[in-house]
Formats: sequence, C-alpha cells, structure tokens
Amino acid sequence: MSASAPAPWSLRRRLARRILLATGAIWALTLGVGLAVMWHEMGEVADASLGLQARTIANLVAAVGTAPPDVNDGEFVSRVTPPGFLRNAAPWPPLAADGRRSINGWTVVRKSTSGGVVVEVGQPLEARIEDFLEAAGVWLLLTVPLLGLLLGVVVRTVQASLGPVTRFASEMEQRRASDLSPIPDAGL
Repeated sequence: MSASAPAPWSLRRRLARRILLATGAIWALTLGVGLAVMWHEMGEVADASLGLQARTIANLVAAVGTAPPDVNDGEFVSRVTPPGFLRNAAPWPPLAADGRRSINGWTVVRKSTSGGVVVEVGQPLEARIEDFLEAAGVWLLLTVPLLGLLLGVVVRTVQASLGPVTRFASEMEQRRASDLSPIPDAGL
C-alpha cells in the first residue's frame, strides 16, 4: 500500500486557501454580530409592542370605564385588574409597579390607569425565541449562498490574477539551466 505523494507547492492554492479562510472567518464574525444585533433589536420591538398593548388597554379602560376580558392567545397574555378585585391568574406573579420586567420566562409590561386599574401584558420567552429563529433562518438562507458565490469569485480571481505568473514559471521550468538568452517580459 503506497501513500499518495503530497501535492506540489502551489502559490495559487496557498493564496486561495488564505483568502478563503480569512473570508470565512470575517463572514462568521459578521454573522455572529448580526445575529446578536438582530436579537437585541427584535427584543426592543417586542417590548415596544407590549408597552403599546398595555397603554391601549389602559386607555380603553379609562375611556369606557369597564375592564375588557383577559386575553390568552398563546403569544400574548393580558391581565386587567380593576381596583378592589383580586388579580386573575397569569403565568407570572403580579407586578408591584409600572414598567417592564422579565419574570419566570415571561416579559411583562404593567401600566396603571388614574382610576386604579392595573393592566399587565406578557409574552413568553419561547415566542420571542421562535420569532428570532424564524428571522435568523431567513437571513441565513439568503447569506449562505452569498458566501458560496463569494468563495467561487475568490478562487476564480486568484486563478486569473496568477495566470501570467504561472505561465512564466512554466516557461522557466522548460528552459535549460545553460540557456542564458533574455527572458521575454510579455504578460507580466
């Protein structure tokens, strides 16, 4: 059993390999930063949505004077508690003050009306993760083919750029050592 001979040293392969490794590393770093920014921005949008829902329900209660029924559609849960009533069941404990909190795997926004009605709207972390993974999947679906295209362009560019050098090296390899005639510089 004979071991295959190592490939001869090649400037083209060496340069292409280094460029491809650097390009892949930069792409992976960009991907990581992009996903982190996407997670942060999607969280801000979801928090703003929860705040808007809580304010809308609180304004509705203040205008109409009665509390709407609680909502639990799997994506969002709301709890509206008029003054003097016990708080209805929700997947999180009651909040003591207005604002945004993360509790027991839920992001919850609380808003109180001037009449004492407390509105809490929450979204489970799983729903946020599901939304993020869906958006990240679409982004990856678009960027992975772009990386493949970029790698092909890099290889073709290296081959085309080193073509004259490769031809020159081939011509030099075919010359005898005793040949002292001038070397043509065409194409270099």
